[in-house]
Amino acid sequence: MKNITFTSRYDVQEEFYPRPASQDLPEWYVKMQAYGGFGSQRDQEITEKRVIRGVNDPNGTIKKCVPVLDAITAGYILVTPADIWVEMPENEHDQIFSARGFFKVTGHANGQAKHHPSVVQNKDIPKISNPWMIKTPPGYSVLITAPMHNPNGYFTCLPGVVDTDTYMQEINLPFILDDPKFTGLIPAGTPMAQVIPFKRDTWEMKIGGEAEIKEADKVNSKHLTRIFNSYKVQFWSKKEFK
Repeated sequence: MKNITFTSRYDVQEEFYPRPASQDLPEWYVKMQAYGGFGSQRDQEITEKRVIRGVNDPNGTIKKCVPVLDAITAGYILVTPADIWVEMPENEHDQIFSARGFFKVTGHANGQAKHHPSVVQNKDIPKISNPWMIKTPPGYSVLITAPMHNPNGYFTCLPGVVDTDTYMQEINLPFILDDPKFTGLIPAGTPMAQVIPFKRDTWEMKIGGEAEIKEADKVNSKHLTRIFNSYKVQFWSKKEFK
């Protein structure tokens, strides 16, 4: 088992510590029915029942999709450690972000990323002063991105990769407001980023041929031996982030 360590120089309240992403499932995902995905009136009436359409087609919803579950539960979630107040004064082009104590929201001038497709034209790019340093074992980096399949409704962090085996410092988080004109409170405890450790390696791309097609055909034949949960039962490897 590998260790990832989150350390803060600041007095972050324990309720706002990083946590495994599996402990922060999106509300929509928790409420989602596992079956009933075809949308007909009959399916809506039997949403928790398995309905077979054709040879190998249960009416499972996205909640039955293991790759989506793996994405949602990968790594760890960072949350805002304090409230952020956002306001747009009259005759101002950029919001003013206010937070208390050690927690700050700073920013980048628009010109530093003016061609980025997510950046609003002529608006500066706010940046959360994340209080956490991250330490991973030698050879391991982290992907930091917005929580996958779990938008917080206020802002979206811009993704980045950091070599946290050698760089142990606070990693600040540039973000874009979902509503460029937003004014109001972003409450403490709002999920702001997903941190996913991975092992660095050197890769070289190749284009597959007949051998890869034969392998894929074998996998497909095996996949079709089960109607329910075939990928999960026969191909999936469990990932754990504690």
